[in-house]
Amino acid sequence: MEIITFKCKSCDGSIGDFANLWTQIGKSYFSPIVDPQHGPDIKSHGPLRAGEKGTLVEGCQLQDIACGHCAAVLGIRCMNSPVNHVLDENQILLRISTVLPLSHTDGREVDLVVKRYLKLREASRASTDKSPNGAHDGYSNQHSSSRASPAAEISLLHAELEAQRSNIERIDSAGFKVISGLDDAVNRVEGDLGRMRDTLSDLRRELRGNHDDMTSLKTEIKDVKKQSQDKTTVRRLEEQLDSANNSVEILRHELNDLAAKFEKELDGLEATVRQNTKAIDDLKSLVRDRVTARDHAKDMAAMRGEIAQLRKQVDERNAKTTPGPFPSRELDILTSNIAKIGNRASLVESLQMEFEIFKGRVE
Repeated sequence: MEIITFKCKSCDGSIGDFANLWTQIGKSYFSPIVDPQHGPDIKSHGPLRAGEKGTLVEGCQLQDIACGHCAAVLGIRCMNSPVNHVLDENQILLRISTVLPLSHTDGREVDLVVKRYLKLREASRASTDKSPNGAHDGYSNQHSSSRASPAAEISLLHAELEAQRSNIERIDSAGFKVISGLDDAVNRVEGDLGRMRDTLSDLRRELRGNHDDMTSLKTEIKDVKKQSQDKTTVRRLEEQLDSANNSVEILRHELNDLAAKFEKELDGLEATVRQNTKAIDDLKSLVRDRVTARDHAKDMAAMRGEIAQLRKQVDERNAKTTPGPFPSRELDILTSNIAKIGNRASLVESLQMEFEIFKGRVE
């Protein structure tokens, strides 16, 4: 995962290092998806203020953040947010016009990798459906109870979907962190493998050098035997040769044992790399499933709107006419839509359970 450094455009001071994975809010603000390992060099600036109504930050408590070097305002921080809000507490939103993103390796300017886009002029939470005041006039208690049951079920499904959306966001962030950790582990294993291969190559070169030295020594001894008739000198040289041969044999055994040990460790490290690679592939597949679950959540939100519109039409018709049972076709439509919502909510819960199981297996 690419690491980038942010610098303040006002003073050229370093703000901090971030993973290049971002959520874009509107046209000007960017928020990091992965929290930095070290806190950025920023400080709070000015008083707290409430988020503007009709925008993404409605209902949030906001405060400006400034450069720790020159006190230039760089963006805002969400100090407090409602339950199940798309923004988390202490989440920072940097204004791109005040900072400069640079590569951590070579210092060149880079583009931000946006993984999610949020509209600034859109309420962060769906408004709660409200029933018309006159919808209950002229109805018996039995009719009111029959209409309240589906409404309660839809409200319950709405609350569950809001909770699932928050869980999906946390799963998304945790998934990126797990992938980053696996990438680092694979890089460390590959580095260890390279160093072990270099060590084995050095040992083999030393063994070949010792063998060449022994060959040269044998040649010199043969020359001495031919030139000298002194048996004592020849015997001493032969003893030295035998001692050298024994040392070389012991060294050869030790090197062979060391080489076998390194080969075994290499096999284990290669198995670990394959296992980590498989884990990365499984996690990528799970992230793709999570994206599909998010699309299902959007479809369910559209169906909630259709159900609310249908309820409104039924209430308006019932307000004008004598109360009577729902037509069978409308009941079939309501039953079908509620069943679809239940099935897709079950799919989201199933994906969340699979991720928890996989996360435990990785840890």
